[in-house]
Amino acid sequence: MRTGLVLGFVSMSLFTASFALAHGDEPEHKPEGAEEKKAEGDTAEKKEEGKEEKEEEAEWEVTGDLVVGAANTDIVTAGPPGRREGVTENTLDSSRVTVISFLLGLEHPINDKITVGARMPFMDGSIASRTGLLGSRNGIFIAGNFELGATYKMPLAGHNLELTLELGLPTGSGVEQPSKEEIEKDPAKTYQYNRIDKAAVMRATSWSRGQLDSGLFEPGRIGITPKVGYPIDMGKLSIRPMLKVENLIDVTGDAGQGYVGEIVFGARAGYRVHPKIEPGLAAWANILYTKAEIDDPSVVVVSPYVRFHLPHVKPYVGGIIPIVGHLWADKAYGVNIGAVAEF
Repeated sequence: MRTGLVLGFVSMSLFTASFALAHGDEPEHKPEGAEEKKAEGDTAEKKEEGKEEKEEEAEWEVTGDLVVGAANTDIVTAGPPGRREGVTENTLDSSRVTVISFLLGLEHPINDKITVGARMPFMDGSIASRTGLLGSRNGIFIAGNFELGATYKMPLAGHNLELTLELGLPTGSGVEQPSKEEIEKDPAKTYQYNRIDKAAVMRATSWSRGQLDSGLFEPGRIGITPKVGYPIDMGKLSIRPMLKVENLIDVTGDAGQGYVGEIVFGARAGYRVHPKIEPGLAAWANILYTKAEIDDPSVVVVSPYVRFHLPHVKPYVGGIIPIVGHLWADKAYGVNIGAVAEF
């Protein structure tokens, strides 16, 4: 559309210049008051054009992001009776958790520099014991943490530096499971197994999404996440680098760690092979810099995708593939489909 407008403007300019040159020697006779009327008409036309452009600007942006995936994880559950007759002992059961998650997001620009938004995930999961000793649990539907965010755009070197602050509220269901040491200390202790299962579904959802937004899936924790982005558009090429620090603070007093910190950095790059088709690749790393109970907690993930640029909506489809860290060992993956709509 922009190309058509440019070509039209150039053609009109050439035509006007040619016409002026061809009639440059002829005196121009205008009726009295024509200049004033023309000026008034031009002003009205400009106002109308400005009004149309303002109406075309998107006031709201809605994102719907669906991921179907799975991951292996150990879940504390009441196992079969142990050596003490008649006493059920807890066990860390290796389980396969299959999840379907939907992340709903909404953004609204306050002005040219400030945008506010909110996000919240919803998920449904099923847990299957990999050992075969314990039963499966299906239909575990829960909501994750509710997140508020604000972004400030600062012009820098021809592009906008985006400074974002996200606040995650602990609205998600579930409770963190005890550590291996706690279980061994008192194997017969009773826990909230249903809530532990919900937390396991949230954990598997985060893993199926490549641990890109851990704060949305941490039960009982407030998330404070500063983020920096620098979108770059150069013709058909678009690049979206970003860096953020997730500070996850326990508010229950029951977690083994009061604070969990992660550094997430990466980039997304796409190229328009067609005005409406943009294949691309995203890659990111999640570095855990606090204590972890799992081996190889830091991960690297790649995500090939195809994005379609349609009027007022941009649907996309892609995959989430861990290549380094525990997500690779735990056979986590995700298939991603979604859309960004503007209105």
